[in-house]
Amino acid sequence: MSEAYSKITAGHYTAFRPSLHAPILERCIEEGERFGTGLDVGCGTGRSTIALADYCDSVIGIDPSSAMLDTAIQNPKIKYLNAILEESDFGSDSYDIITFAGVLFYSKSQDLYNEVVRLSKKGAPVIVYDFEVVLKVFDTILDLGNTENVGPPYDHAVNFAGLLDGRLDLKIEEKEVVDLSVSSSELAHLILAEESSYRKLASRFGSDEVFESVQRILDTASMGTALHVQANIFYSIYVNTK
Repeated sequence: MSEAYSKITAGHYTAFRPSLHAPILERCIEEGERFGTGLDVGCGTGRSTIALADYCDSVIGIDPSSAMLDTAIQNPKIKYLNAILEESDFGSDSYDIITFAGVLFYSKSQDLYNEVVRLSKKGAPVIVYDFEVVLKVFDTILDLGNTENVGPPYDHAVNFAGLLDGRLDLKIEEKEVVDLSVSSSELAHLILAEESSYRKLASRFGSDEVFESVQRILDTASMGTALHVQANIFYSIYVNTK
C-alpha cells in the first residue's frame, strides 16, 4: 500500500471502529472477577486497553508504534509504553491477566509465547481476540465487484496454536456472529478503511468527494434508517499453568 493511501485509509480506520472489545471481554471474564495488574499487548490507540481497565486496578498498554500511542485514550488506570514485548524489562510474574486484541497474526512467535509465560502469574488468564465486520453485502450497493486485497489472507482466529511448551493451557476457543447497528457515516468509514475499496471508490468519485458520495449512496439504500451489519468475533482463553 502506498504511503498516501495508508494515511487516508488509516484516517478512516481511526474515525470509526465498532465498540466490540468490551463485549468480547465480557464473554471471556467471569462476572465480578477482578485483577490487580493487566497487560494489553499491541494496544494501538488504547481501545482494547480501556476495555481491559474495567477489570483491573492498573493496566500497562504496550505498542511498538509511537504514532499510535500519541493518540491513545487516556485513563488514570493506564500507562502506555512504546516498546516490543520481547525486548521489555518487565519482571517475571508481573501480571494477573494479559490480552492480545487483533495483533497476534503479526507478532506470533515462540519468543513472544515464552515472554508471556514468564510475565504472567500462575493461573493468570491470557486472552487472544479479534473481530471482523462483514461488509461484502454492500459491494453490490456500491458496485465494488471483487475487493479482495493482494497478499496472504489475514487470519482473525489466530492464537498460540502450534507453538512449543504447553504452559499456556487452552480453555476456550470460540467464534461467534454478532449484529451491529451503524449510521451511514460510520459504515462509510468502515468501507473506506479497506484499501481496495477506497481505491475503486476514489477513482470513481474523486478523493475529495469519495466519503460524502459513499455516505449519500448508503443513506439512499437505508432510506434514513440505521444500517445493520454483522461481525465475526474470535476469542481464545488460555491459563498459565507454570
